[in-house]
Amino acid sequence: MNPDIRDIILEELRRHGEHAPRQALCRRCRSGVQRHRCRDCFWAQPMCAACVVAEHGSHPLHRIQTWSGGIWVPETLKNLGLRISLGHGPGGRCTSPFPRDSFIVIDRNGIQEVAIDFCGCGQGGPRGRQF
Repeated sequence: MNPDIRDIILEELRRHGEHAPRQALCRRCRSGVQRHRCRDCFWAQPMCAACVVAEHGSHPLHRIQTWSGGIWVPETLKNLGLRISLGHGPGGRCTSPFPRDSFIVIDRNGIQEVAIDFCGCGQGGPRGRQF
């Protein structure tokens, strides 16, 4: 194998492996500290909590890990602040949601707890409907 290609492959494996993240600013927002990563995103880089939540609005069941100072530990998007909005019409979030802070989802990656806001304003279903 070409030594140059071998070095590139080894560097990529090291960069995406179980190494400690540098105590640096988030590459996406340049303000938060990069302590979180996604196990399911391809080429995922460590990011701050706010950016991980923003990146996963369309992927709320991805598995997140947080650097504890010694190892990567499982974390939930719910604990990082992600709320899933269901039932509201297109173009934004419901102004009168029915929040459910503990909703269990069974997914191919396991059992996950998520926070859900059901639409309560009537644009996504009958007005005043309680879940």
